[in-house]
Amino acid sequence: RRSRWGGSNRPPRASAAGGEQPETRTDEEAAEAADRAAFERMTVAELKDLLRARGQRVGGKKAELVERARAPGDETASSRSRTRAPASASASRRKPQNPKPPPRMRWDVTDPPLPPRAPRLHRALHPSKLTVLSWNVNSIRALLDKDPDILDEVAESEDADVVLLQETKLQTKNVPEMDARVLAKYPYRTWNCSTSRLGYSGTAMFLRREPTRPPWHDPFEMDEFEGEGRVVCAELPNVFVVGAYCPNSGEGLARLRARTESWDPRMAAYLSSLRVSSGGKPVVYCGDLNVANEPIDLWGNHAANSLASGYTPEERDSFKRLLLGPIGDGGAGLVDTFREAHGADAKAFTYFSYRAGARPRNRGWRIDYALVSESLRGEVHDAFIRGDVGGSDHCPIGVVVKLRE
Repeated sequence: RRSRWGGSNRPPRASAAGGEQPETRTDEEAAEAADRAAFERMTVAELKDLLRARGQRVGGKKAELVERARAPGDETASSRSRTRAPASASASRRKPQNPKPPPRMRWDVTDPPLPPRAPRLHRALHPSKLTVLSWNVNSIRALLDKDPDILDEVAESEDADVVLLQETKLQTKNVPEMDARVLAKYPYRTWNCSTSRLGYSGTAMFLRREPTRPPWHDPFEMDEFEGEGRVVCAELPNVFVVGAYCPNSGEGLARLRARTESWDPRMAAYLSSLRVSSGGKPVVYCGDLNVANEPIDLWGNHAANSLASGYTPEERDSFKRLLLGPIGDGGAGLVDTFREAHGADAKAFTYFSYRAGARPRNRGWRIDYALVSESLRGEVHDAFIRGDVGGSDHCPIGVVVKLRE
């Protein structure tokens, strides 16, 4: 873990001669103490929101956040003013540049609101519950640069047992550095980085408890997607967990055929093979699956989007037939837990295009899923989309399953 230091950066004050301080000094001390106390009464989340609004860094322990909130950039501003060179005549006539707004890490989803959550299952009362959290982070480094604590905070808030990441965009040589920065409470972990194209795709898995056997990567070979780091797997005592970053069909649907005729059939066959080879052990399959299954999973503009990657008839048919389709008909027999928990009319999205400025208008796609084996249908306690969490063009999603002992 990276080191963090709490406390003030100010040097201690020397006492006045004779051990007494003048009355004006006492007033300053009292005012400073009251100022500090006001900030210390704020929660960490409130402090971070304040700092984000100011465009300041939000990493560190609470003591650091308090100090930063008490003195918002004064030292930096004064040092800049002392060292700034005189402006030229032409520079003085330039229009002032609008500063880039700080990244938005929290959102209020109201139109429509997010579906209600099920009551929290406490671990002490439900030791066999399994919470799997999945998030396409759209570059783990970029996410942590925006907020170094966001991933840990979301995992902790969900009391997740397994955390799956997609689109980490991490190179193998950078894994040790990144590994030390995230999810210290999850000691069992694996990173699957793209080797065919550096800084592209990539997945990762973090487990709170020791798996039955070490996690593994890319269980089936495909020339079209070789070395892209798209799949991570683990076996737990009573369930398999598989995380995936499904290939996008791409610009001009260049990869559509490879996606629907190669990737989808092989993934469905592999998920089925896990169940068969283990004598019926169920599967939890999560990730960015890059398809909006039903019209309600897309904000609108359906006719035009039927020609776009993620909503073509071929992709939707493949998803329904191979992943959700019955086992006897060649499908993997999986259940969409979001629909199972919230019904066919629930409308919520997991992906929002940056280019279209879609998130403030809630114009999104639901393309991130938590699917489970049919045998777990009745054990789904909650399925969620964390639409309140920013930092990526995707929202964290997940599922809570009451596994049988």
